[in-house]
Formats: sequence, structure tokens, C-alpha cells
Amino acid sequence: MSASDESFERKLLISALSENALLATIAICFVILHILAATMLTSTRRSDAGAAPEPPGLSSED
Repeated sequence: MSASDESFERKLLISALSENALLATIAICFVILHILAATMLTSTRRSDAGAAPEPPGLSSED
């Protein structure tokens, strides 16, 4: 095996590792984003469900 073949294999290995790291980073960010979105949506649904609308006959503006 020549020196140029060895350097090519090293470059190929490094690019494969960096590509895998990039894909892992994107996957982790994707999961975190969806967890945050689900948390925000469930918290707004709970706060909306807890607040009962005021009956129309009991307003103080009449």
C-alpha cells in the first residue's frame, strides 16, 4: 500500500466521522425541538382548559 493510498483512506475515514457527527447533531437537535414543542403545547392546553369562560349574565359592564 502506497503513502497516497493511506492518506486517502485517512481522509475518507475523517470525512465519514465528521458526517456521522453532523447527522447525530442534527438528530439530537430535532428531538430536543420536538420535546420543547410538545411541552409548550401541553402547557398551553392545560392553561386554556383551566380557565372557564365567564357566563354572559354575570358581567359587571351591565
